[in-house]
Amino acid sequence: MDAYESARAALLACSSFEHGIGATLQQLDEAQRELGAFPADYLRFVREFGYASFKWYEVWGVSTNMPRGFDLVAMNRTEHEDFALPNDLIAFHNNGGGDLTGFKRDSPSTLELWTYWHEDQTLAPDGLSFGGFVLDRLEE
Repeated sequence: MDAYESARAALLACSSFEHGIGATLQQLDEAQRELGAFPADYLRFVREFGYASFKWYEVWGVSTNMPRGFDLVAMNRTEHEDFALPNDLIAFHNNGGGDLTGFKRDSPSTLELWTYWHEDQTLAPDGLSFGGFVLDRLEE
C-alpha cells in the first residue's frame, strides 16, 4: 500500500473526517489551467473527496458547493495577490497561523511538499508527499 492509500484508509477511519464531493474532470482541468499541474496523490484525493477536514486540519480542494475557505483556486488567488505567497507554490493547507503547505507549480512528478513561512517569507521543503502529510497530521 502506498502512502496515499494508507492516508485514505486512515482518513476513512477517522471519526472527525468530513469531505466534499469529488471533483469532476472539467473542474480539475480548470483548476490546473489556472494554478498548474497537481501531483498524482493530490489528484487522487480531490477526485474522490474534493476537499476535507479532519481533526483540526483543513485541506483545500476542488469540488462543487464548497464551504468558504476550502476552494483551492480562490484561496491561492488570495494568498498570491494579498499575502505574497510565492508564485511557484500551490498551497492546499494553512496551519491557522498564516504558514502554508503546498507543492511546487508544474512539478507533478515531484512528490515533496513545501511550507511557506509567512513571517520571514521563506520556503522550505517538508520531505513529505501529500499522503505522508495526511498521515503525519492524523498521527498527531
